[in-house]
Amino acid sequence: MTFSEIAKLILHQEAQTQQTLILLMRTVTAPKTVTMPDGTVVSTDDGPRAGVTLEAVQGLKPVFREEGTVTAGNASQLSDGAAAVVLSATGDGPRITATNMVGGDGTGDYHSRVGDVAARLWTQLGVEARDADVVELHDANASELLWATDVIGITAPGEAAGALTAGRLEPDGDLPAVNPSGGLLGRGHPIGATGVYQLVELAEQVSGLAGSRQRLGADLGALFNCGGIIGEDTAAAVGIAVAGG
Repeated sequence: MTFSEIAKLILHQEAQTQQTLILLMRTVTAPKTVTMPDGTVVSTDDGPRAGVTLEAVQGLKPVFREEGTVTAGNASQLSDGAAAVVLSATGDGPRITATNMVGGDGTGDYHSRVGDVAARLWTQLGVEARDADVVELHDANASELLWATDVIGITAPGEAAGALTAGRLEPDGDLPAVNPSGGLLGRGHPIGATGVYQLVELAEQVSGLAGSRQRLGADLGALFNCGGIIGEDTAAAVGIAVAGG
């Protein structure tokens, strides 16, 4: 099924449901084999690998600096995927209640831009980070997840790792649930679709449709994403808030 066919499917469902913000995920049956332009035949998903152990992942070498912590085992893979959004001006479904974007100019970095856009979004909403029920973060690697959890204000600097291991960031924890979808690390990173997928997750959460990922009573979600590089700066960082209908 092509992306346009998926969009038509969602549009058809939108006409029947008439929600304010319709964000639907649908399982699409893919062909068993795909032939690439060069003739290569792909028949299996080579992302998740059989036989991976914790010991093997812990033994992987850092990919950037010899003393670094980012490895192939704690960084997201680039994946294929598609996502679509249908917006409606009427209805009583999930609502986008605030948006904000910060552009980079080469003088900052990814970390400072995400912190800036988060501060602006919380101010727009008149809330603090811990007032959110669910947050979706751009975790291209595990260290980014921990750092972003701190910088957007859910935890104090250096406290995200402890909160994570204590289960405080889980759907049943005492802090906002962070990346209950699995994030980029759990589901892969189809570049263009990642931000929309985050929006889908929030819409499902505030609608009570997230299944085993559900944060009970979720009514406010926020996502933070970024893209592009200008030196060590990010070209743009985006924050979006979604509330229940």
